[in-house]
Amino acid sequence: MSKFKVLLVPGSVGDGLDLYGEMLRLSNIGSNSDNIAFEVVQPNRSTEIDLVQLTRGDGKRFDCLHFLGHSDGQSFTLASGDVLTEDKILALCRDAGAKVLFMNACSSAALCQYAANTTVAVALAWARDVVDSDAIVAAMRFYGALSDLGDPWGSGLRRAYEAVGEKRYFLWLTDGEYVAQVIAPIIARLDRFDAERKEAFTLFSGRLDSIVQSLSDMGTQVMGSLSKVTQSYSKIRALLYAIAVLVVVTILFLAYSFATSAQTIPGCGPSGGSTDKCATPDIKTGTATEPTKPVETPTFVSTAIETQTPTETTIAPPGPTETATEAITDTPTPKPTLTKERSTNTPTSTYTPLPTVELPTVTPTPTETLDPCK
Repeated sequence: MSKFKVLLVPGSVGDGLDLYGEMLRLSNIGSNSDNIAFEVVQPNRSTEIDLVQLTRGDGKRFDCLHFLGHSDGQSFTLASGDVLTEDKILALCRDAGAKVLFMNACSSAALCQYAANTTVAVALAWARDVVDSDAIVAAMRFYGALSDLGDPWGSGLRRAYEAVGEKRYFLWLTDGEYVAQVIAPIIARLDRFDAERKEAFTLFSGRLDSIVQSLSDMGTQVMGSLSKVTQSYSKIRALLYAIAVLVVVTILFLAYSFATSAQTIPGCGPSGGSTDKCATPDIKTGTATEPTKPVETPTFVSTAIETQTPTETTIAPPGPTETATEAITDTPTPKPTLTKERSTNTPTSTYTPLPTVELPTVTPTPTETLDPCK
């Protein structure tokens, strides 16, 4: 069985990397193994042209290309300063017939995944920056396990990778393996984050719905309270209007009563007063008619009251040279004296007729007989 051939390609020297130490240690593993062999490209011969001649030479076939140095994730800088892009690295792999690509450089996973998808069967790379000592240890473990296993093909390569122990950042890449080992964990993490976000949003939505419902209930209660207050205010306003109307009516009634009482002659009310002031003049004859006397409560025995039919006399004013003489043609009969007998200690009232005044003779006019005063 032929040995597993590895070509060691150094990168730029003098960047703090122990490239010579790594190449020396790996060469020692190959010198003591019957299953693996290493060929080292000297730094002064590490140019793109030299690599092309080396990989295309007769009988020069390699199972693995091992690059050690710096990488920016898209290219690799050789010790001579030449820069190998992704396509140039893949062209070297095809020329050498390599089935394995080992990029022992920082952040080389994306470049190796591209190679695994297009050219090589297996690629080994770092997903982030790596310390130089860790990179050297990983390479020694991988190739040491591969040398001990004897048969690199089949499960040998995978078992050698498992022996490295760096599972988080040192990646085993095959066709789509980068997606499974790098992208898939990120997607799973995003899915968990999305699930947590949805759960949090659902919880927040429930709380928000509860808050909105509480605010709605509070608004309903406030509107009900305002409605009751409005109804109460309407009732109070109607009551105030009724009270105002009642006050206005009372004021008008009092004003009317005061105005009516102000027009009444003093002393002519029901309580009595001067009888001569309360005489009502007769419009037709011009004489004053005696007022109706109030009826007193009889506590006495009264005699028969004789009625007298008064006659109206037309009075003419005296002439300028006339003297007031007796000229009355019809003298009224004096009214009888009305004597009322009252009980003991009750004064007796006597009604005296008015004195008769003698006026000049005038021609009488038909008179109208009036009912006696009652």
